[in-house]
Amino acid sequence: MIIDAHTHICTNNTNPIASVDHLLEEMHAANTDAAIVFPLSDAFSANKELVDAIKGHPNLIPLAFINPNEKEALSQFKQCIEEYGMRGLKIHPTLSNFHIDDRSKLHELFSCCDEHRLNIVIHCTSDDHRVHPYHIETMAKCYPHATFQIAHMGAIWCADQAIETAKRNDNIYLDTGIASFNALRRAMNEVPDKVLMGADFPFYLYEMEQIKVKKSSRIFSK
Repeated sequence: MIIDAHTHICTNNTNPIASVDHLLEEMHAANTDAAIVFPLSDAFSANKELVDAIKGHPNLIPLAFINPNEKEALSQFKQCIEEYGMRGLKIHPTLSNFHIDDRSKLHELFSCCDEHRLNIVIHCTSDDHRVHPYHIETMAKCYPHATFQIAHMGAIWCADQAIETAKRNDNIYLDTGIASFNALRRAMNEVPDKVLMGADFPFYLYEMEQIKVKKSSRIFSK
């Protein structure tokens, strides 16, 4: 079974490339069985729109995209989990402008994920001081029953640090979206059971990501 762990869906019909229909076409073309999906926007309303858009497609597993700066962030997240049936949390420190180790904004959300053993997908690229892999590690140690997915593997400049944190912590995983081939080779060599394929659709194609993952895996399977 092939599962993609990082897929965006546009919920307001403004981006047909990121539509559910186009996603399903791409999944079929790349023999992808299931995908973890979340909205392109961190607007709360996009979560209900996403759930409505994927009805009838149980192989599309929705996560709630929440902005921790919102005063009602926790109640919004609980509504997504309890009413909408969403399966985890997506947050984007760069887009929503917060620090990943800001407990005043994240403690309640992460505690909820910890209690229900949910996955947290965290956008983490380059050297953004708001979301360095070491800061994610600090939070992962505080919420050991939640799973922390370092999206993009800290690409490009922080990939080594992302791999280090995955090696040290049972609840930290890495996804491959936009990560360089060399970074992925290192991850497959050092933490192969911690690597999740994530194409970052619609920005990249499933077929391209699968080739990258397969080739990096083949190098260390000989």
